Amino acid sequence: MLYSPLRDGPKSLLPETSHEASLGDPWYKTKWALTLLSMVSYELSEAAQSLIPGGSGRHPLESDKLLSQIEIYPQKKVDDSYAYEFLKHKGLVEVSYSVHYIGNKNLIKTYCDENGVFFIHYVIQPDTLSVDAYKDKYYSNIKISVRVTDLRGKTVFQFNKFYPIELTKKEIKSAKLRPMNIEDSFPLIPGNYKFNLLFENLVSKEFTSFEREITVPEPFDTPQMSPLLLAYKIIEDQEPLRRAFKVENIRIYPSIDSRFHRKESLCVYFQLYNIEKLIEQGKIKYTIYRGKEKVYARAKGIKDYHNQQNFIEEFSLLGFKSGKYTLKVSILDEDKKEILSEREDFIITEKPFPRAWIYSKKSPPSGDAVYSYILGTQLFNRGKIEKAYYKLKEAYERNPESLDFALGYSQVLFMKKEYKRIKEILTPFLEREIKNYRIYTILGRALQELGEYEKAISHYQKFISHEGANYQILNSIGECYYALGNIEEALRAWKKSLEINPSQEEIQKKIKELKKD
Repeated sequence: MLYSPLRDGPKSLLPETSHEASLGDPWYKTKWALTLLSMVSYELSEAAQSLIPGGSGRHPLESDKLLSQIEIYPQKKVDDSYAYEFLKHKGLVEVSYSVHYIGNKNLIKTYCDENGVFFIHYVIQPDTLSVDAYKDKYYSNIKISVRVTDLRGKTVFQFNKFYPIELTKKEIKSAKLRPMNIEDSFPLIPGNYKFNLLFENLVSKEFTSFEREITVPEPFDTPQMSPLLLAYKIIEDQEPLRRAFKVENIRIYPSIDSRFHRKESLCVYFQLYNIEKLIEQGKIKYTIYRGKEKVYARAKGIKDYHNQQNFIEEFSLLGFKSGKYTLKVSILDEDKKEILSEREDFIITEKPFPRAWIYSKKSPPSGDAVYSYILGTQLFNRGKIEKAYYKLKEAYERNPESLDFALGYSQVLFMKKEYKRIKEILTPFLEREIKNYRIYTILGRALQELGEYEKAISHYQKFISHEGANYQILNSIGECYYALGNIEEALRAWKKSLEINPSQEEIQKKIKELKKD
């Protein structure tokens, strides 16, 4: 039990004596207790009056305030986000990472490309970037793991990317003064999802993450508007390759925390869809508020923009005072009636601050076969087999030399029971160097369905030799041997499968029946 100067008082620290009882008045009892305590130690007497050093003359209520903080102190001391993020990612993050959680800033937006495909654009800025040194070089290695699930938790799409960073002595001095942003983008089929990103510094064992709910809209007929993206710079970029936050030939540099210096310009980007009827007489109104006060407004005709899907507008901030503002963008019809609007808050500062240096990987241009493959895989994972078939077929036919495309197409062909077609597609790849060993499982299953059991067994065994024992593959081997009449090998495969996963009732039943025979 914790001692309280207010609740307990100095007299509670001493046993009651007959002399104390004769004092009667509580004030005299307290005075007597303090006299005895001071004979033991002056510091003890001071502490009996106040838990705050040098605070014996203060009201004891301050000590109780201090005591009230003790129970919640561990929660105040530990960043809750660390505990939450570690628990959430404990299956992915090694134990050695557990004390190295760092915070981050992040931003995620959804925009449509010129082919009608929606891309998720994201950026993460870790609070710190630790590096190792070797000779005159400084290096780090960042791993980004992204997972997109439906709202029931089923994985729709996931990937890992590595960002090796190497800096000179001159570059490291500059990097220490500026944060680092890692940007990327990927296509995603319509739906409602949870986006989860895990950032790992493989050199320092630091990690951070963020999670967001995101929506990719279904096809629609009515006018729609995207979220606003606030940026501090926009430049022309004629390179055909894709980047995050790049639209056609324009590269956008988003302000990850919507913060701007008053000598910068505020750039806003957004998209409009299905606005054909609004182009001639529709207008876009830009309004800036400080609190509830309107401090700036201007309007511009939709037809005055050269592109009627991607809209960019720029505002000088020189005339604005520092503080918090809101930008509202409204779409007005021919009667000047607001039919759509979006808004974003932003901050203007007097003091300059460094902008981040950006690490952004380049991707194939819009319309590349790889995006058909990614979208087809996502459709397959969501159980939309017919739509997945056409996307994966398109990717394969545009680049039949890609083993990944061939495997993706074969996977959906298996669902359609087109086993001969799988054999035709995958067999030529066996003459090349194999790096994706899934070919042995998919081709093996197709050959098993075609009754070519010995060839199927050979492919299954090749998979196991590369990837290790797998109870499902062992079950398939057992089925092939059983079909060939080799009961001994069938039993051996199924028993090995049970060693890996003992809770397989069907396999247990098969083994018992074979032993009876």
